[in-house]
Amino acid sequence: MSLHKVGRIVVAVVAAMLILIGLAYLLFPMEILSLTGQFTIDGDALIDVRATYGGIQLGLGLFLGIQLIKRENIIFSLFLLAVIFTSVGGIRLVSALVEEDLSYLHMLAALAEIASAAGCMLLSKSIAKKTN
Repeated sequence: MSLHKVGRIVVAVVAAMLILIGLAYLLFPMEILSLTGQFTIDGDALIDVRATYGGIQLGLGLFLGIQLIKRENIIFSLFLLAVIFTSVGGIRLVSALVEEDLSYLHMLAALAEIASAAGCMLLSKSIAKKTN
């Protein structure tokens, strides 16, 4: 299997996951938020959760899906995922240093996000080398 095809599969899987997570935040925000602790939020905060968590993830998933359908630059999509995974994982790690109550779930998520970022970046660079 070619690296380009592997890259397309990675982007497709992440796009599908982001769309599903985005929809989950839109439809069941309290249930999703409660997976990492108890939350009591008012209607305005609930709108922000739906818009921010649901909207951004759904939008990014749809963007990646459109990139796949249009057969646009897979290298760019992988690089975008690397930047996003690095940002999210990095913020989790920095937050873990600041907060006193660290959950293993967040630490595992941070490590998975950083590893995913590295994988996307390596795959992006490998595809770019092969096409040049």
